[in-house]
Amino acid sequence: MSMVLPALAAAADPDVFSGIYSVTDPVTGVEVDMLKIRKYADGYGVFSYLSGEAPRGSLRATEGPATGRVPAAFPADANVRTLSVPDAGSLHYAPGGAYSPVGRSDTGYMAQMDGLNMYALKRRPLPKTPERGINGIHAYRPSAEEREVSIRALNYGPSALQLGISSAADSKNAVDTDPLNPYMAGALTCCFYLPEKWSPSLQVNIELRSPDGKLKTVPVSVPQYESPQDFTVAVNRDGRVEILFSQNRPLPKPPEAESAIAKAAEWKRRQLFLDDLTKRLPELPEDVQQSYREEIGYRTSALRDAKLGK
Repeated sequence: MSMVLPALAAAADPDVFSGIYSVTDPVTGVEVDMLKIRKYADGYGVFSYLSGEAPRGSLRATEGPATGRVPAAFPADANVRTLSVPDAGSLHYAPGGAYSPVGRSDTGYMAQMDGLNMYALKRRPLPKTPERGINGIHAYRPSAEEREVSIRALNYGPSALQLGISSAADSKNAVDTDPLNPYMAGALTCCFYLPEKWSPSLQVNIELRSPDGKLKTVPVSVPQYESPQDFTVAVNRDGRVEILFSQNRPLPKPPEAESAIAKAAEWKRRQLFLDDLTKRLPELPEDVQQSYREEIGYRTSALRDAKLGK
């Protein structure tokens, strides 16, 4: 009996928070990563991509109620689970159309965090194996002539992938990005090391891993740079791989038909939130209503602009 009980407990209490979370821009249809959450023995680690910088460590989080900065607008639902991130807010898992304290969404996840207040998030799985890099496995020790750089991956193709990069001179100098959906720009990932001074012999291996685990390694010469910062790896639609430094290039965007579908879905998702909140407003205390009226006004304007393509 003692061997059965843990399995039953695990089945009844799955990990619903570990994953990579993104939002879709209702104007462009572009999907952008916001958070990565990983479960550890003593709780969760939350890696935030909101600052635009590569995360150097995780915020510690635990499952349990969190006190919102704005009182909850929606009644509690027994099916809702909450991940509390101290000093940052909370993430709510609300399955099957349930209401979280900050509304509902077809994605099942609603945020109440700095920079993500009351936005629906889409979640996809973490990589099956630990990533190489500062927040994963990193056995490389750089020389005094090398500089730490962060990597950004751009996927212009129609297939999902995970990108890794390793030095041809020492395979321990390596980093993996988060898995990317088609037509998606990844968040910055730390850390890879490049010499402060470029050399014509400098070469890296770009490792492309498909969702089914197939690996393709492409050797690429590192183009000349004055500074090794802004290291971007672009995977083009035809599969060709490029390394870019400080080059302005439009972010990956789905084809027009797919972009229109993504924008319409996000517009509908945000409109649903506004409709729900507007209906709920008269039931709230007067002082709370004022905060939500401002939120409704701001988001209504943003949705109008999105519909007009501004």
